[in-house]
Amino acid sequence: MQQLADPQEDIVISGIGVVSPIGIGLKAFEASLQNQQSGVAEIPSYRTSSMPAPIGAELKDFQPKLYIKPRKSLKVMCREIQTGVSAAALAMSEASLERGQVEDERIGVVYGSDMFYCDTYELEGVFRSCMKGGKFYADMWDEHSLKDLYPLWMLKYLPNMAACHVAIAAGAYGPNNSITLGEVSSLLALAEGASLLEREKADLVLVGGSGSLIPMTPMLHHRDISSQGFANTPSLAARPFARGRDGHVYGEGAATFVLEKRKTAIVRGAKIWGALHGVVRAFEPNLKAHDRPQSVLGHVLAKGREFFARKPEELSHLNAQGMSRIELDAIEARAIARELPELPVFAPSSYFGQLGAGGSLVEIAASLVSLSKGWVPATLNQKEADPACPIPVTKTQMTTDKRGFLKLGFSTTGQVAVAAITAE
Repeated sequence: MQQLADPQEDIVISGIGVVSPIGIGLKAFEASLQNQQSGVAEIPSYRTSSMPAPIGAELKDFQPKLYIKPRKSLKVMCREIQTGVSAAALAMSEASLERGQVEDERIGVVYGSDMFYCDTYELEGVFRSCMKGGKFYADMWDEHSLKDLYPLWMLKYLPNMAACHVAIAAGAYGPNNSITLGEVSSLLALAEGASLLEREKADLVLVGGSGSLIPMTPMLHHRDISSQGFANTPSLAARPFARGRDGHVYGEGAATFVLEKRKTAIVRGAKIWGALHGVVRAFEPNLKAHDRPQSVLGHVLAKGREFFARKPEELSHLNAQGMSRIELDAIEARAIARELPELPVFAPSSYFGQLGAGGSLVEIAASLVSLSKGWVPATLNQKEADPACPIPVTKTQMTTDKRGFLKLGFSTTGQVAVAAITAE
């Protein structure tokens, strides 16, 4: 993306929908940020299953029936699709977007998705059907899977179905795409949505992402266990860049943005949350092996900063990935220290851990809603700084009259991106 001479051509965010562990809807979401309320807690199902770390950031009081019509659609929606469609409904409502305001064929949808792993209870019967004498036989799977699984089972778990269901609900008959690149998926979806507007392929794009990393199945697939040192004090577990961090915390959530050009938003009378100046994208095949001054993390940060070259004083903070992993936090921090040594760093993941494909947009929403009121949230659990992470993390809530920020995101498989945004 290139900065445009005509402000009317700016790509803006004119609606935000959030479904998160710290709030469903912007009002609850903002209140939790302001009150420094963590969404990490004990997960009862983990405790009963003897999980080593029975904590995570679950959605609380999430009722998809409030947002998804017709309700029978829920039968073919897994958890991630339900949260994604609900976030889209909230975003469209918040943006006062009604059918007919924009031609259906000119509305696009781009969603970031994880691989959607089914719940263990859905596979239990098939698994047991493939057992003989206490041993599992994979060659029996074909015989038993089709007859023992729900007939429309596959439709519940295809990663592109979040974007499909959003398009059906919104009447969006324009371009439709899904991006499945781990933690950075929704940030890359934001870039793709902006590209559709720039290339005049759409007049409005619903950009979103949804993920859930707390079910048993993805954990078993990745053979991954999150932070274990704070099982008795869950709210302290997500501690990006801080001394004593011992691993990531898993969560679930989704966010959707309404993206359009400024002139379209003005005609609709929409509230404008912020302007997207650009997204820098790159790839680093092995972040740990390439921790060097010329690293891709540093490169995209430098390129992202260039979007504010004309008015560097507008840059308020960096919204960081902050996985709370010992090595990756240190690598991220060193890259930040090299390129933006004095810029305050806010890590929203301290409130809800890692949300998978939905994380980047939920985290951007945290910066947008707070900057619109003139403050940057505190990063939780920063009592002791880690010398290996020499960056100025926001330990307390910070007031500011600056409106620009950068959002850094990367996945453990090497995709890296930085978005440059100004809140309004």
